[in-house]
Amino acid sequence: MVTVNHLIDFLNKLAPFALQEDYDNSGLQIGNSEAEISGILLCLDVTPSVILEAIERGCNVVLAHHPLFFKPLRSINMGNDTSRIIHLSINHGINILAFHTN
Repeated sequence: MVTVNHLIDFLNKLAPFALQEDYDNSGLQIGNSEAEISGILLCLDVTPSVILEAIERGCNVVLAHHPLFFKPLRSINMGNDTSRIIHLSINHGINILAFHTN
Protein backbone atom coordinates (compact mmCIF):
# COMPACT_ATOMS: atom_id res chain seq x y z
CA MET A 1 0.00 0.00 0.00
CA VAL A 2 1.41 3.38 -1.05
CA THR A 3 0.03 6.31 0.90
CA VAL A 4 0.03 10.06 0.37
CA ASN A 5 2.64 10.22 3.12
CA HIS A 6 4.92 7.91 1.09
CA LEU A 7 4.60 10.32 -1.86
CA ILE A 8 5.35 13.30 0.38
CA ASP A 9 8.45 11.53 1.74
CA PHE A 10 9.61 10.68 -1.80
CA LEU A 11 9.14 14.28 -3.01
CA ASN A 12 10.90 15.59 0.09
CA LYS A 13 13.94 13.46 -0.77
CA LEU A 14 13.97 14.82 -4.35
CA ALA A 15 13.70 18.45 -3.31
CA PRO A 16 13.28 19.08 0.42
CA PHE A 17 10.28 21.14 1.41
CA ALA A 18 12.57 23.01 3.82
CA LEU A 19 14.20 24.62 0.76
CA GLN A 20 11.04 26.35 -0.42
CA GLU A 21 10.91 30.13 -0.46
CA ASP A 22 9.51 31.85 2.66
CA TYR A 23 6.38 33.00 0.81
CA ASP A 24 5.67 29.54 -0.57
CA ASN A 25 3.19 26.91 0.60
CA SER A 26 4.36 23.62 -0.88
CA GLY A 27 3.20 20.32 0.57
CA LEU A 28 -0.17 18.81 1.39
CA GLN A 29 -2.84 21.45 0.75
CA ILE A 30 -5.98 19.35 1.24
CA GLY A 31 -6.29 15.74 2.23
CA ASN A 32 -5.30 12.84 4.38
CA SER A 33 -1.64 11.85 4.48
CA GLU A 34 -2.63 8.29 5.48
CA ALA A 35 -4.86 7.76 2.42
CA GLU A 36 -3.88 4.97 0.03
CA ILE A 37 -3.07 6.34 -3.44
CA SER A 38 -5.32 5.10 -6.26
CA GLY A 39 -3.80 7.36 -8.93
CA ILE A 40 -2.00 10.66 -9.37
CA LEU A 41 -2.96 13.47 -11.74
CA LEU A 42 -0.26 16.07 -12.47
CA CYS A 43 -1.06 19.70 -13.27
CA LEU A 44 0.37 23.20 -13.26
CA ASP A 45 -2.59 24.86 -11.49
CA VAL A 46 -5.44 23.25 -9.58
CA THR A 47 -8.78 24.20 -11.15
CA PRO A 48 -12.27 22.75 -10.76
CA SER A 49 -11.84 20.98 -14.12
CA VAL A 50 -8.60 19.34 -12.87
CA ILE A 51 -10.47 17.99 -9.83
CA LEU A 52 -13.30 16.74 -12.06
CA GLU A 53 -10.76 15.00 -14.29
CA ALA A 54 -9.13 13.36 -11.26
CA ILE A 55 -12.54 12.07 -10.15
CA GLU A 56 -13.30 10.79 -13.67
CA ARG A 57 -9.94 9.00 -13.93
CA GLY A 58 -10.09 7.51 -10.44
CA CYS A 59 -7.11 9.51 -9.16
CA ASN A 60 -7.25 10.52 -5.52
CA VAL A 61 -4.09 12.66 -5.64
CA VAL A 62 -3.55 15.86 -7.59
CA LEU A 63 0.11 16.90 -7.68
CA ALA A 64 0.28 20.54 -8.72
CA HIS A 65 3.20 22.84 -9.32
CA HIS A 66 1.43 25.92 -7.96
CA PRO A 67 -0.08 25.82 -4.46
CA LEU A 68 -3.82 26.24 -4.14
CA PHE A 69 -3.31 28.47 -1.10
CA PHE A 70 -0.81 31.33 -1.06
CA LYS A 71 -2.65 33.47 1.45
CA PRO A 72 -5.17 32.73 4.20
CA LEU A 73 -8.79 32.08 3.22
CA ARG A 74 -11.38 34.53 4.46
CA SER A 75 -14.40 32.43 3.51
CA ILE A 76 -15.48 29.33 1.64
CA ASN A 77 -18.14 30.52 -0.78
CA MET A 78 -19.20 28.28 -3.67
CA GLY A 79 -19.14 31.36 -5.91
CA ASN A 80 -15.39 31.11 -6.47
CA ASP A 81 -13.06 28.46 -7.90
CA THR A 82 -11.01 27.90 -4.75
CA SER A 83 -14.13 27.14 -2.73
CA ARG A 84 -15.44 24.77 -5.41
CA ILE A 85 -12.07 22.99 -5.45
CA ILE A 86 -12.16 22.60 -1.65
CA HIS A 87 -15.74 21.29 -1.76
CA LEU A 88 -15.11 18.80 -4.60
CA SER A 89 -11.81 17.60 -3.14
CA ILE A 90 -13.15 16.91 0.33
CA ASN A 91 -16.37 15.31 -0.93
CA HIS A 92 -14.49 12.99 -3.30
CA GLY A 93 -11.44 12.24 -1.15
CA ILE A 94 -9.02 14.04 -3.46
CA ASN A 95 -5.67 14.92 -1.89
CA ILE A 96 -3.97 18.03 -3.25
CA LEU A 97 -0.21 18.46 -3.01
CA ALA A 98 1.86 21.39 -4.24
CA PHE A 99 5.51 21.09 -5.25
CA HIS A 100 6.59 24.62 -6.08
CA THR A 101 9.81 26.46 -5.17
CA ASN A 102 11.59 23.65 -3.35
